[in-house]
Amino acid sequence: MSTPRADCSLLVFILNDPDRLDDTLSAMLEAGVQGATVLEGRGMWQVLSSEVQIFTGLSTLFPSTKGAKPTIVSAVPTSKIAELAAIIEDVVGDLTSPGTGILMSLPLSQVWGLAKNLETETEEKPA
Repeated sequence: MSTPRADCSLLVFILNDPDRLDDTLSAMLEAGVQGATVLEGRGMWQVLSSEVQIFTGLSTLFPSTKGAKPTIVSAVPTSKIAELAAIIEDVVGDLTSPGTGILMSLPLSQVWGLAKNLETETEEKPA
């Protein structure tokens, strides 16, 4: 059995503006992220306003509930989380502003299936 990595975190970014997806992924790639999965999701108000009769009329109060929201998920070295957060904010804007997105990271105790050459920028490479 392969040996799991223990120095990773799960980066999850729910992007409010799908038009910024390509730029966000490109910036992450340039920062050394070797892979990510993009999921299409609907927020709570999207579900409630379209599927629960009592909330249908409230959809006009929440203009950001139109369309699917891309969610980027990637296992990355924990040491790169702060750098990636800054890069994502450079692309989408201040995450404390409404309508930009939600970024979170979760520590992963063990990760299998990542490339063995997954490195951080701070690691020294042999000459």
